[in-house]
Amino acid sequence: MDQTTRHPLLRFLKKTRFVVYPNKYVLSYWIIGIEIFLYTCITYYYAHQHIDSDSAGELILGHLLSQEKGILSSNWYYLTELKVLNTQLITTPLFSFFDNWIFVRSAATCIFLILLAFSLIFLCKQLDNGAKASLFIPVLFLPFSSQYREFVLSGLYYFPYIITMFFSIGLFIRSCQTSKSHSYVLLIFLAFLSGLGGMRLVIEVYAPLFISCVIIWFFGGITTYSVTKTNYVYVSLTVLSASLFGYIVNSKLLSRFYVFNDNLNVGFIAFNSEKFFNVVSGWLANLGYRTNVNAYTIAGIINLGIVSLSIFIVWICYYLLKNFYVLSFSSKLLCLFFIVSSLTNFISLCFYKL
Repeated sequence: MDQTTRHPLLRFLKKTRFVVYPNKYVLSYWIIGIEIFLYTCITYYYAHQHIDSDSAGELILGHLLSQEKGILSSNWYYLTELKVLNTQLITTPLFSFFDNWIFVRSAATCIFLILLAFSLIFLCKQLDNGAKASLFIPVLFLPFSSQYREFVLSGLYYFPYIITMFFSIGLFIRSCQTSKSHSYVLLIFLAFLSGLGGMRLVIEVYAPLFISCVIIWFFGGITTYSVTKTNYVYVSLTVLSASLFGYIVNSKLLSRFYVFNDNLNVGFIAFNSEKFFNVVSGWLANLGYRTNVNAYTIAGIINLGIVSLSIFIVWICYYLLKNFYVLSFSSKLLCLFFIVSSLTNFISLCFYKL
């Protein structure tokens, strides 16, 4: 019997496609488990000392929804988009059973970290070199920058979007490479729910996914017969349409019952070199780059490593594009999705005025 199927739990998880690699990769899972445990403990014992108005607002919304027995509230003013796929999906059920707000926030942190791990493992399962890619999963649980720690690991604000993105890409690749319709249906439903919350995931996930597939169709060709059986351009267009339909429901129907910011007042501005360099600096800061540090200190060495990593990422993209025709379908898709989504975010930050 294979080593991954000796234990009954491992056999069950492998059957459900969550344990996907031999035991030599279990070390990364142990590291993930330790990171989740540590973050949960840190949140329980210390996070309440550093809570801000945004984090408090998320908890208050979850508590309000637990009292109203719903997932959306007409008694709440949503400062940004309508929160459909958001933290309240976890905090609301928790508040229905527990009165301790610190415990609810800690439990929500643990659940979101577990969901992030599962979404990444699921995505890696769909990739040709997913076993090697899974070794890098623990990196995403590290607080490599103050922004990532504050807005993702501690604040939980972007967990739902990141998890939705990983599951969406994984489901898309699986839908294109298999004949199982349930993945396709689940992907369409997830895209529709994403659109119900506004344009954020439409612009940052489903539109880049469609554009990437169109580029593959024009320049990359179809690499395997399993992908040929399902037209990936058609699948991506259907998914994008589902998300846009969700947004139409959001703007035409839900806006009548709930108060939120639809972001329709976004406009273009002229090119500003200062804003351009601020965006580049912000990208480096998200990776952990710090200003006003001595070059010969540990912080300075870390800065050098971050700059080198950024250059390496650009080189990797260039190398993959140079060898684009020999890449597998999933490798082409991830490469183009990263480039297109990065450019989309870069353009929006440089030229959009809210």
